[in-house]
Amino acid sequence: MSELVWIMVAALAAGAGAALTLAFARRSLQRGVDARIAETTRDLELRHAQNLERVQAGFKQADADRVQLRAETAAQAAELDKLRAHLVGTYDEMDRLRALAAISRDAKPLDTGHAYAATMPMDLPQR
Repeated sequence: MSELVWIMVAALAAGAGAALTLAFARRSLQRGVDARIAETTRDLELRHAQNLERVQAGFKQADADRVQLRAETAAQAAELDKLRAHLVGTYDEMDRLRALAAISRDAKPLDTGHAYAATMPMDLPQR
């Protein structure tokens, strides 16, 4: 019976040794996985920070572009208002000149018959 006890003790020792070996191997593998997880997490956090900086820089650039476009649009609107006022004045002058041309077209030139330039008679006061 003592042999049976020794065999059982040896089996228990072998099982305990195998269990300890497996536990150490598992712990070693787990440390490697944990290290890879930590490294991957650091890489992802770094990439996230870089991408966040890029996005923020893009927003700042877009905001600056928007401000510049508003300034350019305001300047263009002011220029258009000046041009509009100039065109209105020009068309008013053109209408005035057309009216004068129509009046002079309808008027009969005076012929003095003396080879002088045609002039309008002066209205002298009556005495």
